[in-house]
Parts: sequence; structure tokens; C-alpha cells
Amino acid sequence: MWSDFQIRIPSNKEWRNRLDPLSPGNKSPQSILNFSKPNEISKIITGSDKEIGGFSTVHFDQCKETSDSDPTITDQFGSFQGYLNIDPPLGRSNVHQSGYAMFRTQSLPLSPIFHQPTFHNWSNLSHLLLAVRGDHRAYSVNFQTDSTSATDLYQHRLSLQTPGHWETVVIPLKDFVLTNNGVIQHQVDIDLTKVKTFGVGVNGRVLGPFRLDFKDVRCVSGEDTL
Repeated sequence: MWSDFQIRIPSNKEWRNRLDPLSPGNKSPQSILNFSKPNEISKIITGSDKEIGGFSTVHFDQCKETSDSDPTITDQFGSFQGYLNIDPPLGRSNVHQSGYAMFRTQSLPLSPIFHQPTFHNWSNLSHLLLAVRGDHRAYSVNFQTDSTSATDLYQHRLSLQTPGHWETVVIPLKDFVLTNNGVIQHQVDIDLTKVKTFGVGVNGRVLGPFRLDFKDVRCVSGEDTL
């Protein structure tokens, strides 16, 4: 009887992947933002042209609403919203354009033992998956890696098919374009082992309100997009 009883002991690699979702070789989906968690908004940093004297407003709120599928269930989501003002700052003759708003995630905490920076490792993943609800504005999704300068971002347009309704948007990581201050740069291989932040910006410099809601943002492997 005992000869038929086998215990499978996970390999060191399997244990490492279970304990550390950021470890190399792990293809498990990585959560970037999940607003079903109560304090997820603490990960968010917002910014706008107010930093240079402009007049745009931006805030990010954690919200609730009754589920469309079941009125007894309350859905939680994050809401990126504000008002884009394109008037240039007063008394700043060197600034001729204004009107931007954005948010990004904070960097991961330092490692507890050596107090070194830690990063998201997306090297075995292939797509960003976003559960979003937006308006008719244009937005861009971005992420920053540690191997680039402070103003370098990998960006991709966020294309919404059903404004005003929840939808899932899938973006291949290979389609992101390296930019610096919004200008496309010479393209280099993306170091997906050291991803620092994820963010979204409002495109277009069009006067008026904006709103983009999020339930969930994940980085996934190809089979998880099917």
C-alpha cells in the first residue's frame, strides 16, 4: 500500500514562484491595481499642470456602485477624474502650452533586509489587461523601468470601444513605445525585469472634464488573455 503512495515535493523554483510572485520565471498574473481591496488608492500619485502654475484639476477616488449583474452586490472601483484647463500659467512667459493630468503608482517598497529598490518583473509576461470604463477622451497608458532616465516612459494609446460602459482592454507589452517628455525616442529593448511604475495620462489638451474608472489592472501571459 505504501509503495503506491507518493508525495510530490515542489522544486526550489516552484517554491520560489509561490513565495515571490515577482521572481524570474513566474508566469502567474501580477496585480498592479485591484480596487476590490479597501486601501488600493494608497498606491496612487496624481499630477497635473498645477505643478507649473496651470489650472487643471485631478483627483483619484475609490468608489462604489451597485453591480449591473446583481443588485445585491456592490462593486468597488477607482475613478481618475478632473478638469483639463488649457490656459497657460500666469507670469510664466516661457510656458506656452498647458493642460495635462495623470496618475501613476508608487514605486515598490525597499527590500526589508538590504533596503535596496525592488521592481515588478514582467519578463515572462506579455500583456497588460485593464478593466476600465471611460469617456470619449483620449488617454495613454505608460510604465517606467529602472533602466531609463527619469523622464523616459514606455507609452501606448488606451483605445476604448464602448465609452460609458465597462470593458476589458488588452495591450501587448511589445507594442509600447519609448518616449521622453512625450517625444518618441530611438527604440531599445525594454528591460521588463525592472518595472518601477504604471500610469495613465489624459491626451489631447482639450478643455473640459475627464473621467476614467478602473476595476482592475494586471500584467498577464498570453494564455491569460484568452
